[in-house]
Amino acid sequence: MPLPIDRIERLIALDPNDATLHFALGQACLEAGRFAEAVSALERAIALTPRYTAAYWPLGKALEGAGRLADAIPAYERGIAVGKETGDVIPTSKMQARLKRLRRQSPPGGSSNPD
Repeated sequence: MPLPIDRIERLIALDPNDATLHFALGQACLEAGRFAEAVSALERAIALTPRYTAAYWPLGKALEGAGRLADAIPAYERGIAVGKETGDVIPTSKMQARLKRLRRQSPPGGSSNPD
């Protein structure tokens, strides 16, 4: 059972530089539909540990949930690049599949780059 958001926030207050706690907060906020808060927490996790491949996948999902598709695409692209560097296959493959779907949904002439 995941920790409640308020408990994770209390833990972060004790150790604000713990990327895993920010990741956990981002996941909890994402599951609660609190997309802006999820984005903030996941961006903090990535700022603390830029090669935290697993954080890019929920970041992209949170950006999508917040209606920020133009930001979700580069988040997935960055996550895929990090995943290829680190060898994190599972989150990388999830992001590749999601990115492919988003690109198919993007209108022609949109801001996303082709494959």
